[in-house]
Order: sequence, then structure tokens, then C-alpha cells
Amino acid sequence: MTIFDDYIARCRSLIVALQGILPLADLQMATHLIDHGEAPEGMRALAWAIVDGNVLVAAEVVAQIREYADDIIDKSDMPENLESFILVL
Repeated sequence: MTIFDDYIARCRSLIVALQGILPLADLQMATHLIDHGEAPEGMRALAWAIVDGNVLVAAEVVAQIREYADDIIDKSDMPENLESFILVL
């Protein structure tokens, strides 16, 4: 498995982890982007789905989205308040 394959697998695993948390349409859009070579855009789409949907998620989800989009998606294109949607237990 190449580094790129591992990256794509991690992005897909994040989609699986968000099933039942985000709307199916948002997950399908992110999956479509990942499957068509636009994994960072898929992460951006997930970030906006969380914020726009006012959905609380685990801190690990936010960290993974940031990591998988880092240095590829311009920070101005990501929701700056994503960390506000971390579920605190």
C-alpha cells in the first residue's frame, strides 16, 4: 500500500465513522470527492457539513479533518470555528 493509498483509506474511514452523525447526502458528496481524487475537498465538505448542520463530533474527527486537509485546502476555505463543534463529555 502506498502513502497515498493509506491517506485515501484514512479519509474513507472517517466517512464510515460519521455515518449516522451527518446526513447521508453530505457523506455521499464527500465520498464522491474522495473517489474522484479530491480527498482534501472531501474533508472540506465534511467540515462545512458539521458546521452548517450544527453537529457535535468527537475531537478526533475534527483533528483528522484538519490533518487530512492541512496544507492542501486554504485555511480561509475551511470553517474557522470547526473546533466549536467538538462534543465535550
